[in-house]
Amino acid sequence: MLDDSALDELTYDLEEDAVLVRRSLKTRILRRGPWATVLFLYDELDRKRGVWSAPKIAVVRFQKVRGAYRKHASFPLGSRDEAAALLEVLNGWLPSLAATDEDGPA
Repeated sequence: MLDDSALDELTYDLEEDAVLVRRSLKTRILRRGPWATVLFLYDELDRKRGVWSAPKIAVVRFQKVRGAYRKHASFPLGSRDEAAALLEVLNGWLPSLAATDEDGPA
């Protein structure tokens, strides 16, 4: 059995020159296993003004390599409009997925 408890410790934080410039606000693990999918709600620091941005969303795929998860790919949603458009498309396609779950692709 694959021990993927390390997923619970993953963040989307980023430091530059010992300054936290991106911080994870919330995390949701969508899929566990050797290829994991994690959603992060995060914000970024505007270093010139010293203020944090409005929250953003990132979908991140991790691959487990030699017992550790490594970021393989990420897809940031930088605006509310982009996240809303993705949600609209997914909601439209969701009935198609449910119809093919048991029978395979139509």
